[in-house]
Amino acid sequence: MSSDLEVSEDGTVTGEVRVVVKSECCGEELKEAALEVDSNVDVGEHGKHSLSISADDPDLIDEYDNPGRPMRYRKHWYGASISYTVTCDDCKVEVGTGEWSDKTPASSMDELT
Repeated sequence: MSSDLEVSEDGTVTGEVRVVVKSECCGEELKEAALEVDSNVDVGEHGKHSLSISADDPDLIDEYDNPGRPMRYRKHWYGASISYTVTCDDCKVEVGTGEWSDKTPASSMDELT
């Protein structure tokens, strides 16, 4: 998985996280989805300054809905969650932190093989 995030001067965090499902035996990429990030951080008086964002590597979400039902009736979901920090480059201070997560049905992911 990979992420590409940007922050605007009003604290809007945007970007894309690429979710990849790999084969357990050989690690070959089987499916992928690009999830759009749209989140906000309160930047206060730092909004007119130069802001930068740093993020942890995305964590994979791999889950099924409707626990207790037979597997053939359950929907498989993949997604990502990511934590990020926004910093004011002019003041050299951390302005805020945030988290974002999203998921998509496995059936809607693009096949790579």
